[in-house]
Amino acid sequence: MQTTQVNLNDGYIKVCKTEEIPENSCKIFFLDDKEIVVFKNNGNFFAFDNNCPHQNSPVLSQGFIEDDYLVCPNHLFMFNLETGKMKTTGLKLRKHSVLLEDGSIFVKLNSDT
Repeated sequence: MQTTQVNLNDGYIKVCKTEEIPENSCKIFFLDDKEIVVFKNNGNFFAFDNNCPHQNSPVLSQGFIEDDYLVCPNHLFMFNLETGKMKTTGLKLRKHSVLLEDGSIFVKLNSDT
């Protein structure tokens, strides 16, 4: 786990270099006292709170990616990486904005998604 120190004017925070997260893997960061997990799938990066909304368990980083869905390890609930929405119900992950610049990953915390 890593805490970042670089803030950009528009609210994005540098978390790591793109090569630090292997394909179909993730890395945890603490931003503003929140545990954020960044996943890489098909060369794209997605950032979420590390909590599954089903039981508010901080376990998403222990999940796995299958067919562009993040699978929670607790009950195998599947969340779309693009939208954060659960495949079968209305549950939704809190998704954060990701920006790639000069080989680095920047995350902007969103309070409403």
